[in-house]
Amino acid sequence: MKKIYSIFIAVVSLTAIVACSSDDSVTLSALNSIESFTINFEGIPDEEIIYDLGNDIIVSVPFGTSLDALVAAITVSEGATITPSPAEAINYINGEAVTFVVTAEDGTSTKTYTVTINLRGEVGSGSRIKSLTYNDSTAPSPDNRVVEYTYNDANFIVESVDIEDSYGTIIYEKISYTYNDLNQVIEQSIDNDQDVDGDDERVVFTYEDGIIVSSETFTKEDDFAVAISSTTYQYNDLGRIEAKTTSVPGEADNVVTNTYDANGNMLKNDTGIEYSTTIATAFDDKNNPFAHVYPAAFGKIIQTVERGGPNNPSTYESPAYDDNKKSYTYNTDNYPLTIDYSYFGFIFVTQTIVYN
Repeated sequence: MKKIYSIFIAVVSLTAIVACSSDDSVTLSALNSIESFTINFEGIPDEEIIYDLGNDIIVSVPFGTSLDALVAAITVSEGATITPSPAEAINYINGEAVTFVVTAEDGTSTKTYTVTINLRGEVGSGSRIKSLTYNDSTAPSPDNRVVEYTYNDANFIVESVDIEDSYGTIIYEKISYTYNDLNQVIEQSIDNDQDVDGDDERVVFTYEDGIIVSSETFTKEDDFAVAISSTTYQYNDLGRIEAKTTSVPGEADNVVTNTYDANGNMLKNDTGIEYSTTIATAFDDKNNPFAHVYPAAFGKIIQTVERGGPNNPSTYESPAYDDNKKSYTYNTDNYPLTIDYSYFGFIFVTQTIVYN
């Protein structure tokens, strides 16, 4: 009897152990979420990076931020995995989504996320020059003009109007700029003379990797249908325009070359024609009113000795300028208020600048 009882107890105990083993089986998690997400943008302060998290993650960064070889720091649900690996460097393209897939610990539950990085538009930081008055009333044929400038919300010039007022107020030239969503100039419209519609021009710019590589010029005379000329731009190692080559059908190419000082001021704009080649030998240490009033890429292709560099030319190597120099007065922000010079011994010029 005792033996039978012992066997019965053993069977009951074994059954209890098996039951307990079944109750202790591990259930794998089905959680598959991204719990935190950041990207390291080299040289960009954290406060300049804006994240909008969710299944579609949107990241907003300043204009000019590099989107190449970016590594994300991602935390996912416990036990889950994510592909591609956060440790993998990814080349993003502005406005294009990259897909990530989170797989839960159970190996079957997945969730898809997209990450899109958007570059914000470039913002101007220039002088906001309002008008420039040019007065040479001592010349035999006085040329008194005022150029007025208007700006868009990004603080870039959107239009300049050159008014000829020596013989009454008429619009002599109007230049308008069309911007894309990154605040880059994609088209320039030029009304050379409101009385001669055929002179109207439209210049269309082509960008690669954030710089302007070429442009085409069209005229209203041809209904803006056929380009009358095309220009290509060559850059030096510092990203400055080294040469512009303009091609016109049936004519020899026109090449203009530039040289610069260490600060980025243009020393020489060489057209290949002596009388139209400008050479500066020294600059002041004050602010040029035309620096940063256009987007950087566009500013490079229109920079001249006088305009667009960081400083103002003070002396020249030119037979035209008397004493080969210009003199300035400045405001408290170190921008010129007046510019005085003379040339050919009898033309005395004063330029007056007003700021917003």
